[in-house]
Amino acid sequence: MEPSQSSPQPEPDENGLHHCPRCTDAVLDLDKHLGWCEEPTPDPVAEARRLIALDEQARMQACAAEIEQVLARHGMRLDVTPAQISIAPA
Repeated sequence: MEPSQSSPQPEPDENGLHHCPRCTDAVLDLDKHLGWCEEPTPDPVAEARRLIALDEQARMQACAAEIEQVLARHGMRLDVTPAQISIAPA
């Protein structure tokens, strides 16, 4: 089968295998594989978790920036000391 003219095949890896852009398979004949390989069905729960994590990250960054501004306005800085764990008799 001739390679597709619309999208060139990626270069094979050191084992001569092409990595499918749709799935995690590595195959010898990517064009043949793409004939039956389908796009993975997106997991709506995983997508929701990803969006929540992105929102949480953005809010944490905004919060940290606001804290830094307040500290700077008062001529202070935030020093965080790592937690110390010690074993003591009961």
